Amino acid sequence: MTDDELRARLQRADPARSTPPGPDLDALLEATMSSTLTPRQAPAPSPTRRRTTLLTAAAIAAAALGVATWTQLGGDDPEPAAAPTVLEVEAPGEEAAMAMCLPFDLATLAGYAPAYDATAVAVEGGRARMEVNRTYAGAPVDELVVRSLGATSVALIGGIGEVEVGQRYLLSVEDGTITACGYSGPWSAEYAAQWEEAYGG
Repeated sequence: MTDDELRARLQRADPARSTPPGPDLDALLEATMSSTLTPRQAPAPSPTRRRTTLLTAAAIAAAALGVATWTQLGGDDPEPAAAPTVLEVEAPGEEAAMAMCLPFDLATLAGYAPAYDATAVAVEGGRARMEVNRTYAGAPVDELVVRSLGATSVALIGGIGEVEVGQRYLLSVEDGTITACGYSGPWSAEYAAQWEEAYGG
């Protein structure tokens, strides 16, 4: 075999000869630069998705309106409690101790006002604070403050006696002073029945 025949056989057996030619890079670059591509459009939302979006927006708006209304109305904070109404009265004084007491009379009791059923809750420094349970006559109040408690008022016959915390009293008042002579005193069922009759139940 000659050299020319061997060279021809090797060329036929060369695998590179069967590989297709590579791409023309210059042609590809030219095509890319001259191309006018348009952006892809997003698909239109479906009716179901659109309804869901609208419902979500409506829910957010309703919640915001509720918060605004709650804020304007002050939320559910309770109203501040009103201060209790208090009436200050004097305990019977020395002149009451020296007065002659007439027999107890329902008509006389009915003429006194204001008149209260009250319970002593504190006694200190010659003063007693009482919570009013019921108003028989006069302006309703929440509390009574009885001032000037002393030996004279304690010793009064038919007076309220020594004020004790927790004790309930029936107190009629004349000219800002608790009455004596049996027209004020510790609560009892019998005494309360007289007050019911005098003040018309």
